[in-house]
Amino acid sequence: MKKILVVTTILIVLINYGYSQKAPIKFGRIDKKDLEMKVCSIDSTAPAVILCDYGYFNGNTFTFTRLLRIKILSKEGYDWANRTFTTFSKSNIRGITYNLEDGKVVEEKLKRSSIFSDKVYNNYYKMRVAMPDVRVGSVIDIEFTYNWLPSDWYFQQVIPVLHSELIIENSVYVNFRKNFFGYMPLSESSNNRWVAVNVPAFREEPNINSKENYISKFEIEIMKVSFPGLYMNFSADWAGVNKTLFEMDDFGVPLKALNPFIKGMAKKIEKKYTTNEQKLKAALDTLHSIKWNGDEWLYTTEKDIKYQYNKGTGNSSDINLGLVILLRKLGFETYPVALSTRSNGLLSTAQPSLAKLNYVVAYAKVDGKFILLDATDALLPYYLLPKRCLNQRGRIIDRDTTGWVDMNPTSKYKKVSMYDLSLASDMTISGKISYANYDYAAYYWRKRFEKYTDEDEYMNNLIQGMDGLNIVDATFTNINDIYEPVKETYDVNIENIAIQSDSLIYLPLMTFESIEENPFNSKTREYPIDFAFPRERSGVVNISLPQNIEVVEIPEPLKLSMPDKSLDYVYSLSQMGNKLILNYRLRINKPIIGILEYDKLRAFYEYIIEKEAEPVILKIKKES
Repeated sequence: MKKILVVTTILIVLINYGYSQKAPIKFGRIDKKDLEMKVCSIDSTAPAVILCDYGYFNGNTFTFTRLLRIKILSKEGYDWANRTFTTFSKSNIRGITYNLEDGKVVEEKLKRSSIFSDKVYNNYYKMRVAMPDVRVGSVIDIEFTYNWLPSDWYFQQVIPVLHSELIIENSVYVNFRKNFFGYMPLSESSNNRWVAVNVPAFREEPNINSKENYISKFEIEIMKVSFPGLYMNFSADWAGVNKTLFEMDDFGVPLKALNPFIKGMAKKIEKKYTTNEQKLKAALDTLHSIKWNGDEWLYTTEKDIKYQYNKGTGNSSDINLGLVILLRKLGFETYPVALSTRSNGLLSTAQPSLAKLNYVVAYAKVDGKFILLDATDALLPYYLLPKRCLNQRGRIIDRDTTGWVDMNPTSKYKKVSMYDLSLASDMTISGKISYANYDYAAYYWRKRFEKYTDEDEYMNNLIQGMDGLNIVDATFTNINDIYEPVKETYDVNIENIAIQSDSLIYLPLMTFESIEENPFNSKTREYPIDFAFPRERSGVVNISLPQNIEVVEIPEPLKLSMPDKSLDYVYSLSQMGNKLILNYRLRINKPIIGILEYDKLRAFYEYIIEKEAEPVILKIKKES
């Protein structure tokens, strides 16, 4: 990364010959009509609209300038006045907020005190701005300039874009590649200039892996820098990516260092534990002493993990590269695997990209089998990866070993319910409700539980929206043992569930477990459905009836399966004496469902919703 800074410093002193294409807007010059605008011409519901987003890269000075003009249409659009931008060097930023007062245009300039710069690593920055005096009707201009090419350019946003334009001049010093993503076509496209107009807002759909895979944008990748006396190959191929990373001070260098601090950690673990699994768990527990700060990042903050360990916080690479080093000191064959997280979009095998990589995990051989490991969350058992990492594939980065690694889930989200209840003659229900949460279900249960101060607060929140349910007592098992399923048992009283009408009683058996609303209620779908990992929801409901109650009608059994076996469902209700026994199970076997299967998936859930809403019909026996 130091070499990149050298290149940037040299290139910015070169002469700027300019570019002949006229810019669509100029900073500080607005049209009064923009201030008078009340609604967006292409979307009357938009809270804000991007009037123009213009980017220009000067190939001679190696500088990039972006001018962003936004119209605020409602209070819901205020977020667009407080923006964070990522840049590859510290930016020069200026901004103006325009308002219309008594028919006159009033300006309020962005102050230096409202510009915040966060250095993520070396020359990579997050620049935050808080624009002044923003109201409904305001127009905002933000301009920033920095050295280097942008890593991406969005023609589409989550609000409408009336004009988006990118110009990248040719440069004899830099070879780059751009990849286009998205469903919205460009209005104009040439070798150096790309324009999109009247682009509708990107609408997210339920269960998509990331909008980054579908929103219209360029991803821009610098492959080579060639300057007299200096040549750098960044990502012309995956071998170039591997070599670049392995030579970086904040990735490869820490892996090659002697690191006596981590060596000391390893000695303590080896002295206390004997089996490989024990050592593995101890290594993860040791790295959990560094609390993850939430930054998904490929590069370490410092060359030596000791600084983050003593500080008590670090980014994902500080923790997971530290895990790689520690496992190697413990004798495990271990490699770093670089990847793109779900929120960052899919990683292509055909298009080598250093910029697309934003995360790293450990890949260790344990008792003859390689497993992927992440130490950023103390609630994750070693055999589970966080959801953000489940993004199809990652790349081994090492001096002598490389290749692709499958990043798909190896475990499921599994929850099993057990109801053992009795119906009383006064229509109240009492008994026990038990749950067992496995793997990802157990992990997410623990994540929810840690937000509460105690079990009572958790239960008070649990019964919200579960009308009629009263918890008398509760028992929780394995809350703190992340390698065991979380089990919950509740003694309950339930009111107002069994509805009596004359001599008939309507009793729904899945009141607290049923799917009430179709998660796929839209008639059309543009993007694949991504559940992240396989899922299973199953249970048994036993309910004993009073002697004076007889069964009139029970729901018919139902067995469903998608044509490709990606989902299946069973529902079966039987009667044994005065007891009703319901068995149900929904399995999502395939994490990703193609859009061609959407209509079938939507109908699949409609059948389930209809079935689970059906009550048992009972009748009070006449006295003889």
